[in-house]
Amino acid sequence: MAGLMKKIPFLHCSLVLMATLLAGGIASAADPMAKRVEGHWGVDKAFLMDKMKEQSGGELPPEVLPMIETMASKFVITLKDGKAEMLAEEGEGTYTISDADDAAGTCTMELTEPEGKDAKKIKVEIKGDAMTLTPEDTPGDQMRLLRLSKEEFEKLKAAAEAEPEGAEPEGEEPAEAAPAAE
Repeated sequence: MAGLMKKIPFLHCSLVLMATLLAGGIASAADPMAKRVEGHWGVDKAFLMDKMKEQSGGELPPEVLPMIETMASKFVITLKDGKAEMLAEEGEGTYTISDADDAAGTCTMELTEPEGKDAKKIKVEIKGDAMTLTPEDTPGDQMRLLRLSKEEFEKLKAAAEAEPEGAEPEGEEPAEAAPAAE
């Protein structure tokens, strides 16, 4: 058999690949990218502001800036071991990684919300401590997240926990109550 493998290198490679797959190595192709996506991530505020300016066709009104700041401070996600948890939301979603290319820093992430519905496929690109997310169904809704240190995450978490339930973000007026039915 060894002589045959030397004559046909493709056979040797195929057997090694098959042994790897049978041994559970099928997921190992995504492992480096799976490790790269793990951690605490927060919104890149400058990227968000640029996207909002682009979509509005110009400068943003000053009263919008505090809302963006509040929104960005609450959009913190922790990704670890296939679980996705948002700081500002109850429950835990899940994610899977596929089509991983560690050298390019890209993969596809399928993200499922805590209720187990609304799975979304998202193209992911990681460069340094920045992760750009591009939903496959709405590529214009691109978002960039920045890796947070444990200290930054704990600070945001403490601020979110200290905020009273139902508090309106700074710069936002509470919604008016609907008129009572007669």
